[in-house]
Amino acid sequence: MGHTTKGRLTTPLIWENGKHRPASWEEALDSVAAGFRAQVEKQGPRTFGMFSCSKTTNELNLQLV
Repeated sequence: MGHTTKGRLTTPLIWENGKHRPASWEEALDSVAAGFRAQVEKQGPRTFGMFSCSKTTNELNLQLV
């Protein structure tokens, strides 16, 4: 279901009703954007921050979150 033999996801997953389900990229990105907007509206524009480095992998960058 949405992953390769190496265990890497190839399809976005959305948490719904206590489990993950496959989703289109458009649906997944819309869901993330809606979540960000809701938190910014609730807690203000300084709610989120991000740090990333172009010289490392996505997996290592995600460990910082």
